[in-house]
Amino acid sequence: PRSLHPDAGALLASLASRYKLASLSNTNELHWHRFARDWDLPALFHHNFPSFMVGKLKPDADYFEHVLDALGIAADRALFVDDNRINVEAARAVGLHARQVPRFEALAPALAELGIDMTEEFPKPLTDEVVRAADVVITMGCGDACPIFPGKRYEDWELADPAGLEVEDVRAIRDD
Repeated sequence: PRSLHPDAGALLASLASRYKLASLSNTNELHWHRFARDWDLPALFHHNFPSFMVGKLKPDADYFEHVLDALGIAADRALFVDDNRINVEAARAVGLHARQVPRFEALAPALAELGIDMTEEFPKPLTDEVVRAADVVITMGCGDACPIFPGKRYEDWELADPAGLEVEDVRAIRDD
């Protein structure tokens, strides 16, 4: 692909708070560095396993086994999503939960089949309606700009501003 879907970053960010995310990519060094730079892959995934670094390729079973070993998880606790049927079948043969997702719009329904509901998983602006409907309101430094309603519990998460930081420092903020 020439670019990521515009909603991919937000979807991955919402998953990253609950799941360990890893990318597996059959790619060479030249393309990988462009993907990593243009799409900010190190910030989107906890771990990246480009084939040229691993020395293995999808759909080989040893590629999936290498990733599972590196992540320290059992195959039956992992989900593999790919647009290529052969890769999905190979992941399934290793014991992973696997789904073929031909386009981004098919990802949320595929996740829903596994009990992962993404329909409400995205940052939302704090409108009066959203705050009234919430039991707990979590903010990240909006101060007096946030709507305040009696009877609501408010938590302000103080986070460092990631602007201008190195990728490792952004990951530390994200993972905190």
